[in-house]
Amino acid sequence: MEREAVLELLEKAKEQRQIGFRSVGNTNAKILLVRMESLTLWGKSKKQIRDVWIGISDTRISTDGTYRMLVNPDIF
Repeated sequence: MEREAVLELLEKAKEQRQIGFRSVGNTNAKILLVRMESLTLWGKSKKQIRDVWIGISDTRISTDGTYRMLVNPDIF
């Protein structure tokens, strides 16, 4: 999730930590994770997830701002 899209959540996070990760063109990066009691997602249906870790990106996820968060489709 993009940091700007989740600023309010950062204040409510139960816990925070950084982990290493790799992506295209970046083999040694760190990403901030925040732990939330719950997160509600709206798509074709409403889905509430309990005790969830959210990765916070300092960069835009989509080039045109169409979306600001990536979600595993298995959640729905």
